[in-house]
Amino acid sequence: MPTRFLDKHRRAKRASRRLHLAFWLGALVSYLCYLIIIVPLFIFMAALFITPNATGPDAGLNNLMMLVLFGVGVIAVFLPVFKLLKAYNGRKRELGQQSAGEQAEALGGSPARPDDDPLENRYVNLVAELSLAAGIPAPAAYVLRDDDSINAFALSGAGDSLALAVSRGALDNLTRDELQAVLGHEFGHIENGDP
Repeated sequence: MPTRFLDKHRRAKRASRRLHLAFWLGALVSYLCYLIIIVPLFIFMAALFITPNATGPDAGLNNLMMLVLFGVGVIAVFLPVFKLLKAYNGRKRELGQQSAGEQAEALGGSPARPDDDPLENRYVNLVAELSLAAGIPAPAAYVLRDDDSINAFALSGAGDSLALAVSRGALDNLTRDELQAVLGHEFGHIENGDP
């Protein structure tokens, strides 16, 4: 008995949630490992350079050393967070300057080849039909040929460019009606302005 589309979709959604959770847990564990190394280092440095109960001229130097160690410690603890945010914002800015097609290619997609593959031809025809029905220009059609899961997404980019990308698994496993429903969902993202 063939597996139904909704069952595959639910499994893919659960797998995506697990991957998302694994990514963030990995990032958190990495940061905690970093802190486990950095914090004892600063405690050791404080014990080495700071004299407890210092009085007179040593008290001023002691306070200065505590201030310097505290400042360097704060920088060491929060610098990775700031670097991550800077990298995120930089990448977001770069993506905003790319066309939807360039983004699709960066994600592993390549332009559909309707002349070489009947399933890709069906996909391109569905994109043309849906764009005609929606009254919008047809987005560029891309295929993720190395992805056997069932997946599709819409992209928007610089110059109001639009692209749709589907996985090879979606082309291989979905009927025409199921693929049309998936693409219709992606067209909904385009119409709502949230690809």
